Amino acid sequence: MDNADSRSLGLITANQMIRFCNRTGKFAHRKAEHKPHAESAAREVRFDNITMEEAAVLVGEWFLVDVSFATNNINQCRVTATFSQKDKLEEVLTVLFGVASATYNIDMQTVIINGKGCNNEM
Repeated sequence: MDNADSRSLGLITANQMIRFCNRTGKFAHRKAEHKPHAESAAREVRFDNITMEEAAVLVGEWFLVDVSFATNNINQCRVTATFSQKDKLEEVLTVLFGVASATYNIDMQTVIINGKGCNNEM
């Protein structure tokens, strides 16, 4: 491309895109709309030898829920698991906290974990 054909479209910052209008021949900055496509939707989410407390934080961030423990019996138990980003909250909770024979209760956007503990040595 020679210098006569190149044009500066401007600086794009995070969460922005440039859109070209065929009708007017002009470029416009817009806020980027993030829509995951098939490749990113198939990615895995891994929990690698982390505490239940750490897993609770990650699940909360992933599903936009508050996760807390009814008691401190299981929060230091460790878990390793891999999920698809397509997995549902209930599936993830069953696997993660089932490792420590814990149960969960969902009330609106709040998840309460309850269990007797685990046999893992700390």
